[in-house]
Amino acid sequence: MVLRQIKTQYEKVLSYVDEGKKSSTLALGGKGSFDKTGGFFIEPTIFLDTAADAKVMKEEIFGPVVNINVIKTEEEAIRKVNDTEYGLYAAVYTKNIDRAMRVAKELNSGYVGINCTSPTTARDLPFGGYKSSGQGREGWLYSMDNFLEVKSVMMKVEGNGSKL
Repeated sequence: MVLRQIKTQYEKVLSYVDEGKKSSTLALGGKGSFDKTGGFFIEPTIFLDTAADAKVMKEEIFGPVVNINVIKTEEEAIRKVNDTEYGLYAAVYTKNIDRAMRVAKELNSGYVGINCTSPTTARDLPFGGYKSSGQGREGWLYSMDNFLEVKSVMMKVEGNGSKL
């Protein structure tokens, strides 16, 4: 399976792949090619044991690249996922539904897949990221919030105030 991309994004993703090769083990893929029909393709790419501070762990790539690291505890997983300035999508894989819900609640991500990954979604669910992954939500009623301006009004009332 390959991902067709415009040239600029193609080059950007390949630069991430080159960075990833410096900070982790390339397990699969990592190559790009140009098709005669004008398409730019990048093989699905898997990195193993990626350094926590690596660019490919800290930034959103928007390409067919995944990092797989072994995590020993829930706390470590939550800490590592939340230790980035982005938070668009996260995935939790486990047979234990209580654990899945507990971890999903703690992740700083706008969308969390449990035992699935993007682009699995429903049209009526809000979609959007946390932190530098964006503001607001797309989808159904939640998207209306993007067009609203919220205002707080404070007023001093004469007298000693109300007694409760």
